[in-house]
Amino acid sequence: VLLKDSIRLRSAGYVTGYEIIDTWTEFDLCKVLLSVTVRKGMIIKDLDEMQLIIQRAGDPRVMVVITEKEPAKHLPVQLVEAEIMSALTEAGYRVVSAQPANRELFGRAYAGVRRAETMLIRQLGAEYQTDLLVLGEASTVILGQYHGLVSARASLQAVVVKAETGEVLTVGDLQETGVDLTEVAAAEKALSKAGREIGTRLRKDLALKLATENRITVYAKNISFNDLLLLQKELQNTHLVTRVELREFVERSATLTVVTTLLASQLAEYISGWQGCPAEITRVSNNLIELTGR
Repeated sequence: VLLKDSIRLRSAGYVTGYEIIDTWTEFDLCKVLLSVTVRKGMIIKDLDEMQLIIQRAGDPRVMVVITEKEPAKHLPVQLVEAEIMSALTEAGYRVVSAQPANRELFGRAYAGVRRAETMLIRQLGAEYQTDLLVLGEASTVILGQYHGLVSARASLQAVVVKAETGEVLTVGDLQETGVDLTEVAAAEKALSKAGREIGTRLRKDLALKLATENRITVYAKNISFNDLLLLQKELQNTHLVTRVELREFVERSATLTVVTTLLASQLAEYISGWQGCPAEITRVSNNLIELTGR
């Protein structure tokens, strides 16, 4: 854990994907050769961009309610809710902390999502004045005892829906284990871990669903073709840019279309921060950035 935290805090980039090329054993060690795709920039930028996306989506109010799959067990599902709410709040979501008077209704609403029934979702959204509902179901099972310690496994399924329409935005489903001296403590640890992990997943997936793509025109004049290729490459590598299309290059003037969830002003800020940028910004408007070669 310490090693993981150290790498995360010091890195100048982060892994967005990988492919296993080869595996082999050498001196009782298992070795793996990977082809890794790394994004430039500090990983904390993800949270910054997430907050921008949330604001552009209207700063929706989010309510989290997790119910028990087996109510007779009286599981502390509030632990799960607290972890999910913490993850969403950290990312910039506006989380509603109201405690539901009737959890059974939310359990029925969660079951209704799987049957594409939206009436109860809309009713609860209006009653609690929330835009998004995070609904889910949790359960635990004791795996056994080992050397005086109890092991428990928590299962958690969650879904994020639009309260106004019942549209499903993203889902999560995972299992986590916990180990402690008692069955109760082990189950609580497993539930907390499950809530923490699914909260982290949901906040990223939800941001992608809320993001709206822009088509920004980048017009560059007095620029060579080699510098244009460099500009196009830098734009393509920019965080939250989906693709860059070269529409025209005539007499040292180029027109590109950048598909991104960023605003033109945000993209311009990235461009102004590039070292060795072959052009300088001369104008920024709603969906237009004008550049002049240096």
